[in-house]
Amino acid sequence: MAFTRREFAYGAWCAWLFFQCAGALAVFTTGVIVTLPSGGAASSGSVVSGAFMISVMGGTVGLTASTISTLLGSPLAWLLGVSLRSIRSERLHLLSFAILGAGVGVATLWAVSIVLPLPALDGLWVALVVCGGVAVPFGQHKALRRARRADLAAEH
Repeated sequence: MAFTRREFAYGAWCAWLFFQCAGALAVFTTGVIVTLPSGGAASSGSVVSGAFMISVMGGTVGLTASTISTLLGSPLAWLLGVSLRSIRSERLHLLSFAILGAGVGVATLWAVSIVLPLPALDGLWVALVVCGGVAVPFGQHKALRRARRADLAAEH
């Protein structure tokens, strides 16, 4: 199976886009949890507006950080893909890319925490690492499907 730079770029774009959606959901959910009062009643408007404010701030940081980590992590993903070319097991490919995605997620969150020391939101950090660990193999899977379709089209 031929795996071109174009297919690689498509996979990286799919991973980045999936992370934006999943990360936005994680940040918004964390915003709702953080803005809920522990003992008293809160209006749904105050919870939603607080969650929205946290989402805007988190989204701005997340968009920037994920774009940079995608650009910096892409050479690692390319090298991993090249090293796995002789291995046919798609499961091993996806597992390898999940580990890469989670590792890049940890490194990115560590870098962000140095630049922007925010209050510890352990649940959010874990959710974002999981998002990276799912987004990267998702992108790899999409790229593999596209490469296979191209191979089938070339045969006919």
